[in-house]
Amino acid sequence: MDIDVDGTIESTRGALILRSEPDGSIFYIDNRQQSDVSKLKSGEQVRLQGAVSGKNGYNYLTVSKVVQDDE
Repeated sequence: MDIDVDGTIESTRGALILRSEPDGSIFYIDNRQQSDVSKLKSGEQVRLQGAVSGKNGYNYLTVSKVVQDDE
């Protein structure tokens, strides 16, 4: 499923996650080595676009685009 979601980046136990706003859903970012994604920092407010998949009861987000404020 493709999504476009706003949220806050959090780093926990070696994982990079996005906590969506306003509902607080958690997405584990599974391609954090990608150039734009690797620049994200804990506490940063972002808008991400990508594909979500479910694995072992968790939502994983493969980010295709980090949307800048001016877009």
